[in-house]
Amino acid sequence: MRNIVCAVWLAVWLCSALPAQPQCGSQSLRGNWSMSLLGWAIHTAEGPWGAAGQTLPIVGLGVATIDHAGKIAGPGTHVLAGLVFDYEMAGTVEVNSDCTGLIKYSIKIKGFPNLPGCIERFVLDPVRQEMVSVSVQSPISKPMWVATWKRTSPVSAPVAWP
Repeated sequence: MRNIVCAVWLAVWLCSALPAQPQCGSQSLRGNWSMSLLGWAIHTAEGPWGAAGQTLPIVGLGVATIDHAGKIAGPGTHVLAGLVFDYEMAGTVEVNSDCTGLIKYSIKIKGFPNLPGCIERFVLDPVRQEMVSVSVQSPISKPMWVATWKRTSPVSAPVAWP
């Protein structure tokens, strides 16, 4: 009987010592974020970047704010094969309890019409206040880039870009 009681106490102690799995929700994302991305894009249409079908390197930086309702907005800059494109993005963020989610947004590149239909999948680390995302849909390219997001403030506030 003593062995059973000791085994039960040991099991209870071990279970209470294990950390809980992170639970994420809209509050896990609220605030201001900085973003950097690196990768390639295969463009599906001809443009200032050249002919359709070319695989071109892309890098980018940006800032964004995410509010309590999951709305995301902010400016940034992409450099595509040496061409600089400033943009504004706006959309929504959906996060699951397992800290995975989607960012659905449109971008407005200066000098171009609004481009809806961008989607990124992400994984959030709520302890480190970081996200890693991969672009899975773009209206002008087959995206192959990864972005790293870092929360700069837990408070949503307007963001600006030079």
